[in-house]
Amino acid sequence: INVDPGWNMISSPYVFPVTVDIDRNIFSELYVYGSGSLEGWIDTVVSVMSPWAGYAVYNHDEITRNIELRPLAPESRQLARVSDQTKWKLEIDVRSGNYIDGKNAFGVSLGATDGKDNLDYPEPPVFDKYLSLYSLLKNAKGKKQKITNDFRGVSDSLHVWDLILDSKVDQDVATMNLSMIGDIGTSVVWFIDMQNGQAHDLSQTGISTFSIELGPDQLSNRYKMVYGEADEAGAFMRKIVAMIPREFSLGNNYPNPFNPSTTIPFTISKPGLAVIDIYDLNGRHVRRVVNEHLGTGYYSRIWDGKNSQGVPVSSGVYYYGLQTKSFNSYKKMILIK
Repeated sequence: INVDPGWNMISSPYVFPVTVDIDRNIFSELYVYGSGSLEGWIDTVVSVMSPWAGYAVYNHDEITRNIELRPLAPESRQLARVSDQTKWKLEIDVRSGNYIDGKNAFGVSLGATDGKDNLDYPEPPVFDKYLSLYSLLKNAKGKKQKITNDFRGVSDSLHVWDLILDSKVDQDVATMNLSMIGDIGTSVVWFIDMQNGQAHDLSQTGISTFSIELGPDQLSNRYKMVYGEADEAGAFMRKIVAMIPREFSLGNNYPNPFNPSTTIPFTISKPGLAVIDIYDLNGRHVRRVVNEHLGTGYYSRIWDGKNSQGVPVSSGVYYYGLQTKSFNSYKKMILIK
């Protein structure tokens, strides 16, 4: 089978099973699409390609390479992973309804560098409905690329993975399964849910399963994975968790009084739709300055003193309000010309 540079969707050209011979210095693992009723890419050590099944493979090279297929032998050998030098890895799968992303691995390997290399597999293409978990790494051209297998080099420094979960499924909840494989020695691995500040010490549990709420369309879930010596990693984890807001709030605009514009600070403690409206003293709607699905965090937006038609409003007292699914607050500001 000819495999072009980048991702390739392939299937066996034969109506009988065949063994697969892959040079894993050039190609990623073969990902198979779906298992039973589940839809999504699954990480399996594929040594036999079945007829009519769908597979994905990534060619790291810049030229077309070949994957060799052979008739199925009575005792087909199992192909070894490139992870023979892997010190440890965290395997993560996410499931919601009939959809799965079951091919993610993040960890440390003797053969890896901290930048993108052949141990780092890009995220396969998604289809109409999907779950897609990945990290971001810069490729050789300096562009950020979605990575589904992200291995870092062995060092004494702190390693931090920023993980993103995109979703487009029929349900608003999912199950995340984390499994630690290998030896982290005296170090620790923290997994932090950036939506709610929950931190999981995987050096203690090894395996963890928990329910997560999926963000609405176009709003990703974010996580951090931290690896290092206990004191340094723990201090970093606590710093990150302390920065995650626990409550909604609407701050005081500044400056106030203002002319011609002012900044409105606000805090989102649970991902969802946030709306900020401006009203005049008589309660008439003047301008909507925020209408976005936002993740947990601290935000600010600027009102330029204009109405919905782009016309500067007159001096006077105005009110601004933040509305979410579970929070509603209003404050007063003064425009002086």
